[in-house]
Amino acid sequence: MARHPRILLTGFEVFGGHRFNPSQAIATRLDGEWAGDARIEARILPVSLAKIDEALDTALAEVKPIAVVALGLAERESVIRLESTSYNELDFRIPDNDGKKRKGKIDKAGPATRASTFPIPAIRKALLAAGIPARVSEDPGRFLCNAALYGLLARVGRGVPCGFVHLPRTPEMVAALLKKDPESDPALLASMGLRAQLAAIRLVVAETARKALK
Repeated sequence: MARHPRILLTGFEVFGGHRFNPSQAIATRLDGEWAGDARIEARILPVSLAKIDEALDTALAEVKPIAVVALGLAERESVIRLESTSYNELDFRIPDNDGKKRKGKIDKAGPATRASTFPIPAIRKALLAAGIPARVSEDPGRFLCNAALYGLLARVGRGVPCGFVHLPRTPEMVAALLKKDPESDPALLASMGLRAQLAAIRLVVAETARKALK
């Protein structure tokens, strides 16, 4: 029996003192769903610079995807954020889950940037048409989200649509933050419900699959 085409959907494990990561929850929830004729296969990546390369290699080898959509949490974001560019740069604001803070290049021999190849204009149009706020970003930060996108783009090549989506906190995460610190920085209080985020990523994957299956 012929193997169905697969789409790799990645999220990240919990980090930075949080007890929940929407990227992990959404990737896990969508694992096994279908986007047209392609099946979604999810993998959860470590928030660890020392382990990220092996995790990416393993995920790509196991799934052999026709497209890749990677997800991560952006604590100060209020909408679905489509990342257009990755950078050959590390500058950790907080330690990773190994307790390490890093600054420098990801790949000493690599280019300064790598551009996402999933269909950003089509994705943004679909999200806005569905009433889901979304924007395009040229700055994915310099933490593991950026490192994952840079590494994925290096591995899959131009023939496999690949990109990264940053997700806001959920309302429950913001409520937990306010319980702990009622005077929290207002910039940290933006949120989007998990149901809306799930709907958004289904659309992102559908548009990416459509491009891959043309």
